[in-house]
Amino acid sequence: PGEKMKTLERDSLAALSKKASTGHMGTLKALSNAGASLAMKKVLINGEPRDHAHAKSVLEELQKVDVEAKKLLNLVSSIDTVKSARAAECFKAVQSIRQLLAEDASKLQVASRLGACEASLD
Repeated sequence: PGEKMKTLERDSLAALSKKASTGHMGTLKALSNAGASLAMKKVLINGEPRDHAHAKSVLEELQKVDVEAKKLLNLVSSIDTVKSARAAECFKAVQSIRQLLAEDASKLQVASRLGACEASLD
């Protein structure tokens, strides 16, 4: 039962990603009003790394109409930069992560799940 539920969740995430990828403002506003940003936050916290790409693509579209999606995407992108960038870019990304977490501590769990601490120590 647990694996079947994960399959349903992945299918739902893929469907949401497909809807968001249309870029249609009406669709994006509807997704935003339905709490898609909060859902993507949960995917980033509880999902597998392979699910994070779908969540990020949804957030990339939602940021056009949803401030929370934009902040969450900024956090995810900054963590990705810290994990893979040169020193100057890494420093800017770490500063961005700190600022975002200072503004909204509720994103701390997302940052932790995405490996922000480990990335900043590399």
